[in-house]
Amino acid sequence: MSRTTERDTMECIVTPITKRLVRPHQDPIVYVAGPMRGIDDFNFPAFDEARDYVVGLEKFNCISPADVDREEQLDLPDVHDVPENVFQLCMRRDLEIVANAHAIFLLKGWEKSAGANNELFVANVCGVEVWVAQYDGRGRLEGHVVAEEPVIPPLVGAPVPQPETRSVLEEADGLIFGPRQDMYGHPVDDFTRTGRMWGAILGSPDVPPEKVGLCMVAVKISREVNRPKRDNRVDMAGYAGCVDRVSERLGLDQ
Repeated sequence: MSRTTERDTMECIVTPITKRLVRPHQDPIVYVAGPMRGIDDFNFPAFDEARDYVVGLEKFNCISPADVDREEQLDLPDVHDVPENVFQLCMRRDLEIVANAHAIFLLKGWEKSAGANNELFVANVCGVEVWVAQYDGRGRLEGHVVAEEPVIPPLVGAPVPQPETRSVLEEADGLIFGPRQDMYGHPVDDFTRTGRMWGAILGSPDVPPEKVGLCMVAVKISREVNRPKRDNRVDMAGYAGCVDRVSERLGLDQ
């Protein structure tokens, strides 16, 4: 049984939602479902785009959890850290809507969202129509398709994802001496193979393994400058650790 700490909860009042569900037959509800946690602005722009699309169809009333969160003035400072009680209260609120909806509208990335998976599960149980969002080459919403076959939520039954509690260095260390070593072998062997291929592509001598590692650090720095995120920093630390292992095995340190 997990222990609840102060950071796992916050004061949160979820307003009754039943009054939203009393709609005339010609104005059925479409509920928007998709990923929020871990995305800038909790992915509200994508939810707003979907709401505007549904409203533009002029046949449906759209309920978006982003709009409901705004109305309830739900203020969460960290997109990666949603207190467990808030998640549970929002699920109680939103699943009531889904159970009474005409359709659930699945946005890009819904498969990795614990909340969207729960909502789809309820939609399936209650016979709610499933819409899958369609996007153009620039990632803009351009339409939807109605699923003809059942859409199975892959995460149902899985635990709600918890925020990473390890430091960047601890996570990188776990990768260097864990899964990635098993997959790629020792960094000397992996980077030596890569350096030979780089040399062939560039028409130059083989790139030494320690410099391959440094180049990979540079790739991650470039990505971090463009769009900062934890994965980049973990990989920077991981590649730096791999360079250290290369130097240790090849005796490069003076």
